[in-house]
Amino acid sequence: MANVLMLYKFAPHTTANYMARALKANSHDVRTAGTMASLQGFKTPYRLWGPHTYPLGEHETLDMARLGDWRPDLILWVESGGARGANWDLLDSGIPTAGYFIDSQNPDKLVWHKRLAPLFDFRFEAMRPWCEELDAQWLPLACDPEIHTPRVYSEEYDLAWVGGPWGASPLYKRRFEAMARLQQRYRCNFVSGVYFEDMADVYGSAKIGWHMSVTGKDLDMRVFEIMCSGKPLVTDYIEGLPISKGISGVVYSAEDGMFDVINWLLDDPDKRVSMAQEARAEMLAAHTYQHRAHQLMHAVGLE
Repeated sequence: MANVLMLYKFAPHTTANYMARALKANSHDVRTAGTMASLQGFKTPYRLWGPHTYPLGEHETLDMARLGDWRPDLILWVESGGARGANWDLLDSGIPTAGYFIDSQNPDKLVWHKRLAPLFDFRFEAMRPWCEELDAQWLPLACDPEIHTPRVYSEEYDLAWVGGPWGASPLYKRRFEAMARLQQRYRCNFVSGVYFEDMADVYGSAKIGWHMSVTGKDLDMRVFEIMCSGKPLVTDYIEGLPISKGISGVVYSAEDGMFDVINWLLDDPDKRVSMAQEARAEMLAAHTYQHRAHQLMHAVGLE
């Protein structure tokens, strides 16, 4: 299979972690390089997947000599928390390059993405509405069944949500206002800074996994993680949602509708069980990171 050098900022919340793990599971030889993000606010320890990892200083670039005789067939950069400027010299090495853009719903990042996109031979975008602007192929986010499977299932809470510890950003104002209202009505397990199996356990603690997008267009990894965790998903409408409405998840269009949907599911435990089973089955069938790794490598001609 192919040799892949991945460039990204090492942090617990990044999609790149799961992509690196999936590429390895698909039998590719993967090496990773990048700077280390601040771990302030993260409750779950960070993991580096595998032995071939090259941590870099804040202003350090990877010298290809550090790779020895090993040479990549593809250099894959994955957006991961704003790792700007590191290792761009490697993109002129004559080796095919690919860029995977994640958070284009953020206006500041979209400007940055537009500048970066022409640097890559192949471009992938996690949010379908922004593919045209970046001349990129759509590669949605996904789940990892070995990690996003709760160790304990319970119904201690009505709703669960897991996200990053950056609620002060104006970009997330609507979501956090909605969460405050939900907490007034329901037993909620809303947690920040938790990842991997600990995150799955949060979803396992509740009857329903709740989600609200930032812009109504961004298909967040939370959608896939809730469904893989074996819980029914309640979300606003997002283009490309991987659900069969009313079978594996429920979509609301307004806040009153959100409460109606939640109340309906809380009153029907049998429906919750059937939806949860369908949701997980849909994820396992087509929406794991191994699926995404295969799609990416096929698109660049290496699988």
